[in-house]
Amino acid sequence: MMANRTKTFGIAAATGTIAAGALLAGAGAAQANPSDTNTCQPGQVMAYAEEVPSDSTQHANYVVSFKTTEPGTQCLLTGTPKDLTFHDASGAELPVDSYSTGSENTQVLIDSTHPAQVEVQAPNPQEQGEPATTASFTMSNSTDGVPFSIAWKADLNGPVEIGSLTGGVVS
Repeated sequence: MMANRTKTFGIAAATGTIAAGALLAGAGAAQANPSDTNTCQPGQVMAYAEEVPSDSTQHANYVVSFKTTEPGTQCLLTGTPKDLTFHDASGAELPVDSYSTGSENTQVLIDSTHPAQVEVQAPNPQEQGEPATTASFTMSNSTDGVPFSIAWKADLNGPVEIGSLTGGVVS
């Protein structure tokens, strides 16, 4: 397992457009109503995954980061990835289960230089895993949510643990 390096898997944009807005968010996270006018909308946010160093050989750590697609635009990202599905190179869904320990109510103000992050942890990295090339999920920002499909260039074993949304703009 990698001890001191970070791998970036790629960037993919969500489908849609973001509305500009501002909110003072202590330490970058706030509890707010997802219907706020500055809630991130599809197409307004891009996401990418990175493998980050792990403090254990028992699991691999990844971070999914989110930032706005347009400089100067801010919006509130809500929740934690739901319906997380991993796919192989042909697009077939892989048998990797996931569960969330994160809150669906956490909101983080993001912009193009202050991303939000969600930690993802997968067990048994020393064993042969499923050959994932992409991951898809939805963030619960609006009634229909904000869909994402991102590059994921790492083999995985499940179940995958999805953490809470953190980071973003600090006032």
